[in-house]
Parts: sequence; structure tokens; C-alpha cells
Amino acid sequence: MSKDFIGRRIKLYRLKAGYSQSEFAKKIGISQGTLSDIEASKTLPSIKTIVSIVKNFRELNCDWLLTGKRGPSTARYPLPSGQEERIVRKVVQILNSRNRDAISRLNTTINRLLKGLKKR
Repeated sequence: MSKDFIGRRIKLYRLKAGYSQSEFAKKIGISQGTLSDIEASKTLPSIKTIVSIVKNFRELNCDWLLTGKRGPSTARYPLPSGQEERIVRKVVQILNSRNRDAISRLNTTINRLLKGLKKR
């Protein structure tokens, strides 16, 4: 997960959703300064921040937020409480490993899950 790209995607979503930095930061439970640093690619968002964004903005596609695939406004399917954080932690761990084989397997798994959810 690149600081540069995730920060840009958060900023893009925030602007499209019509929030100021301070409004968006307050809604996800961080300071405006922290959000500014994330959007400027000075720091990565914490797992807690990513989970908070996904929980507070249900229309935001988590896959897009983390990887850039799919659009920011693609409806996502809600997961049972607590599962979101475990999944995000595992995805971040795999992306940070930069292991191409593990990332490829993750991508395949996500696509299979999405296909299964679409059939419902």
C-alpha cells in the first residue's frame, strides 16, 4: 500500500463527497492535521483510521481505497461487525509484504468473494 496513492484516494473521495478536511477528520475520529498528513502522503493511515473510513462511509469501496481498483462510489457489501478490522489488517499485511504471489492470491480471493456476493 503506497502512502502516495492511498492519501490521494482518500482526498479524492472526501472532495467528491463534499467534506472539508476538518469535517471528514471529525467524522472518522482523527485530527485535521493527521488527515492533512495522510492526504499529503506524509504518513499512512492507521488500521483504525481505515476501518473508521469504511464504517462511516458505507458507499466507499474498501478495495478501491486500499488498491485503487474499482470506483470510489461502488456500493460495498456490509460485513459482520469486527470482521472488517481483521480483514483490513490482513490485507494491509499482505500489501506491505510486497510479495507478488501473495498479492495475486489476495486479488483472486477478493474477486471470487465479490462474484459470490453479486450472485446473492
